[in-house]
Amino acid sequence: MSDHIATARPAPDDCERLTGLLANEDREYRRLLRLAVRQNRYLRRQDVPRLEFNAREWGRYLPAAREARSRRERFLLEVGGRLGIPLDELRMTRLSRTAAGRPGEELRRVLRDWERTATDLVRQNSLNGVLARFCLDLVAGESAVFRRGVAGQDPCYDDRGHRPTGGAANVLERQA
Repeated sequence: MSDHIATARPAPDDCERLTGLLANEDREYRRLLRLAVRQNRYLRRQDVPRLEFNAREWGRYLPAAREARSRRERFLLEVGGRLGIPLDELRMTRLSRTAAGRPGEELRRVLRDWERTATDLVRQNSLNGVLARFCLDLVAGESAVFRRGVAGQDPCYDDRGHRPTGGAANVLERQA
């Protein structure tokens, strides 16, 4: 870290605006986090209609979260440019450490909340990805059993008319 960023101190007005932009982004991420938690519940219950509704809601709110992030990033670049902070050293955490007074304290508090929400959202999305892959594997296995039963690859009756042990027996039965 250069000496310049250690001495660069954002103005109180800049801190307040950054705090507001960051709080708005945090609100949008919290909304997405609630949707991600619901998605997990719907995946576990295999509730397809609710999963579809949740996906539509995600598509509805994701652009607002992206826009909130973009506004915050643009303003951060503007503040960094005014303070002469090189792009490779411009970080919210570094800038918040140098912010003074009540605006600086509020910026650090909101930044901690934002970091916690963003971390939780990434974690929940990762868990949902694992669960979705498990559900897809489960469906693939179930459909393979069904396909073998319908295609006659695993007969439901042996050559004496009895049910065979193992295979697709008792999963799918053909009736005469």
